[in-house]
Amino acid sequence: MTATGTRIDLDAPSGPLSVLLAGNPEARAVLAVHGFGSSAELTWQVTGHVRALVSAGRRVVAPDLPGHGGSHKPRDPAAYSLDGLVADLAAVANEVGAERVDLLGYSLGARLSVALAGALGERLDPTVRRLVIGGYDNRRLFRGVDAGQLARILREPAAIAEADPQTARIAGIALAVPGNDLAALAAMVTGLPPTEHATAPPGIPTLVVAGTADPLAADAERWAAQLPHAEFVPVPGRDHVSTVTAAVFRRRAAEFLAAAPDG
Repeated sequence: MTATGTRIDLDAPSGPLSVLLAGNPEARAVLAVHGFGSSAELTWQVTGHVRALVSAGRRVVAPDLPGHGGSHKPRDPAAYSLDGLVADLAAVANEVGAERVDLLGYSLGARLSVALAGALGERLDPTVRRLVIGGYDNRRLFRGVDAGQLARILREPAAIAEADPQTARIAGIALAVPGNDLAALAAMVTGLPPTEHATAPPGIPTLVVAGTADPLAADAERWAAQLPHAEFVPVPGRDHVSTVTAAVFRRRAAEFLAAAPDG
């Protein structure tokens, strides 16, 4: 595998997932989980995160979540649940042979990474070493989003002008990527809530990154202060989408995850 990566298809509990692999297969793995309406390629590869992590000596394992990218796209809300998505990610980690992983998640992917860290901590197979959380502040997933209104916008994009700000913001993320399966994304929003707040497992060093102009992660600094072993990195002037491309996020995440194996 190289910094540009290769693709494999894995049979996860919910269905087939497309997984981007990059870096030395013998290196410590980073399981990178993208956000809503995006993909492993858009969140991690084209933004330079994959190259930065591989240059730091890491192996990157980045699945497309159900409903996204090259993975299966169920349109039934019942196909999407927090436990189900976490089970898919755990299966990816096990399938690629990662005995000890670092987790890198953005937005929805950050919420899933926190939940996965707890699940793997209980199972101890594999264990989680370090955790990077981007664009997330421990709010409930899709809080304030009107699922019915969102579904209408994704069928009729012009209806976004009539939407409340939070619903319009999430709809805009979904609509921004050509080729997104909008029905599958609407089903995910309907199927996921309500979810409990995230609880980071104690003892796992955690880096929290958020743009200072990101309304979806406005409380990230305060949340980081409540976590054990956590550090907060603000990204000046960046919003929810542009934070992913920021050099400071890319650099600090790679440095944090390149720490000594026992660090």
